[in-house]
Amino acid sequence: MNRTSFIILAALLLTVAGCVDKGAKPAPDAAVAEAESAARQPASGTVNQLTAAAFRKNIMDYAADSARWQYLGDRPAVIDFYATWCGPCRSMTPIVEEAAKRYAGDVVFYKVDIDEETELAQFFGIQSIPFFLFIPMQGTPSAQTGAMDAESFDRMVREIVKP
Repeated sequence: MNRTSFIILAALLLTVAGCVDKGAKPAPDAAVAEAESAARQPASGTVNQLTAAAFRKNIMDYAADSARWQYLGDRPAVIDFYATWCGPCRSMTPIVEEAAKRYAGDVVFYKVDIDEETELAQFFGIQSIPFFLFIPMQGTPSAQTGAMDAESFDRMVREIVKP
């Protein structure tokens, strides 16, 4: 990713970090522990539900440093930001699930319900869904908004897998 893209991403992260609702109620301890455990050991070949707490622990701790992207995972990742009421999001579900099976062991796939995880939606400034975040091991992630065909989605996944 070029320097200009990195600067734009950094500016976006700084801007959105200031908009995070610090008065949000924390989830019950048992639910947080279960979600963090699932994110710590994501199932290979499936799409794993991701909470804001698990995101900060396993993807990027934006609460500690929102100005710099530092991926914490051990494999490239794809995050599908969706809502249950969103038709285009539902149409992407089989495409994302098939990709999760195809790239099992190579890429971790997550999904985030923006209605349940408003902190993450605010952090990324998501205004349109589906919204996909493609995270390589090195460099900054790329984002794609809107539904796409299986071939286009697969091409985006292949971009984060190549060395």
